[in-house]
This record gives sequence, C-alpha cells and structure tokens, in this order.
Amino acid sequence: MFNIFTHLTKLNFFIRSICALAFLLSSSMISYAQENDIVQLRIPNSVLAGETLGDFAPYNSEISDLMVRENVFYKSSDGGYSAGIWESKTGSVEIDNFPITEIIYILEGSAMLNAPGKVPIAYSAGEGIVIPKGWSGTFTVPQGGLKMIYSNYTNDDLGIADNTEIVLLDRDTLAGKRFAEFRPFDPDVSDIIARDHEFYRTTDDKYGVDVWEAQPGQVPFADLGYDEMIYVLEGNMTFVNRDGNAQIYGEGKVVVLPSGWSGTGVVSTNGARVLIFWYRHASGE
Repeated sequence: MFNIFTHLTKLNFFIRSICALAFLLSSSMISYAQENDIVQLRIPNSVLAGETLGDFAPYNSEISDLMVRENVFYKSSDGGYSAGIWESKTGSVEIDNFPITEIIYILEGSAMLNAPGKVPIAYSAGEGIVIPKGWSGTFTVPQGGLKMIYSNYTNDDLGIADNTEIVLLDRDTLAGKRFAEFRPFDPDVSDIIARDHEFYRTTDDKYGVDVWEAQPGQVPFADLGYDEMIYVLEGNMTFVNRDGNAQIYGEGKVVVLPSGWSGTGVVSTNGARVLIFWYRHASGE
C-alpha cells in the first residue's frame, strides 16, 4: 500500500532538520521485525478496500444469518487485544451477554442495534460505537451491508459494568467540535499542542478509545507502553521508526503501533485528528 520510501528518507531528514510537524500519541506500535526492532504496522489500501478479505462465509450460524469476511491484522503479544477489518452482508445476529468489549468505526454501510426494552438505533458510516462486555440484543446489518474497522478486548476477569448500554462515537466530537482547549503535549520532549476527548475506557483502565487532535510539531518516543490502532480522520501524520524509516498516513489510513515501539511522531503543517483504539497489556503499569 505504500511504496514511497525514497521520498520518505528525504522527508525524515527534513523533519528532523527543521523540527517540523509532529505527532505521536501515548500509545504503541505493532511488533513485527526482530525482537528488539519493533516497528509500525501499516494496513494496506487493498485490505481497507476489502480486496483481500476472501469469500463471505456464514458467521456463527446457530444464532446468525450473517455472511461475513474479515482480516484480523493485529493481535497483542499477550492475546488480550486484537484489531481488524470486518465486512458483512445483510442479516442479523442475536447477542446474549457479550463476552468481550469491542470498539467499532464504520467505514461503509450501516448497522442497527436493538437491546431489549430499548428503541432500535441505526449507526452509519463516519460514526463509531462501543459494545461493552455484558451487552445483550440484536445486531442487524441492513440492506447495503457493513464494512468496519474494529478492536476488541478479552479479559475473563473483567466484571460487567453497571451500565452496558452502547456508547456512541458521534460525528460532532469526531469532527473536533466538543474538545477541550489545546494544551502542550508532553512538553518536556515535544513542541506539540494538542487536545483530546475520551469516549470510553474499561473499568480496569486497560482498554479504551479517544479522539486526538494536534497542531504541527514532533515528539520522540521510547518503548511505548500501549498497543494502539490509529485511524486518521483528518490531516497527515508521519511515524519515523528508530532506524529512520518514515511512513506518512493521510485521511482514511490505518496504522497499528505496538507496545515497545520507539521512534518519532510528526504532525504535518495542516495538523491532524485521529481516532485511537488503545490497549495496555495486563502486565503494564
């Protein structure tokens, strides 16, 4: 999806020389290479477009008539967190006491969720939702189908929260209309000015989702303590690995940053706003 390395080498030098634009959320990037060479995982355009998802197949046919295909493109080293892309044709699935917590951002189509005693609510492209552990109801994919990115958190020891209602990642907040004031982000090492909004976090503080907006700047990171999937809502970001390999992410692109990543994050001259699906390992502080 990304064959721009010759330009990126020059860009990296430019970024470091000028102290340009930066970004790097308190998160983590995917662990691919060698044991001590943790690098970012860039999700190819072909995956996001659904071109490599394979054939549709029945999904949990005992309780569902959905036809689904997906790509789980990341799993944390401790097995508690995964991220991927999921596509479904029209149908529905009955959910009783959802065993995990899942965060969804809809890329195409729509979904309708109907909990007992509640009015059914439809969610469409450009919105997101959190399905908390313990939720029960019907998940329906209307005519036109559904394509979404997601992350989920599995922890058998996590109790059921008092409130298991669906949490909406609404359009206005995702567009930056309900944020706090800009303030310095990690000012000891960074020149970034940023603001954010936390939509949700589990009661054990291990998993959640935020939207983060930053003005131009840059920040170095060493041994990040989180796994994160980052979806760029607006603007551009560059992540530079410890070896100097830089990759640019624009609107609609996805990167996974694994726990332990070291490098530099850069926010472009136009700024950036991103959706962050984060997870702190069970052994993390």
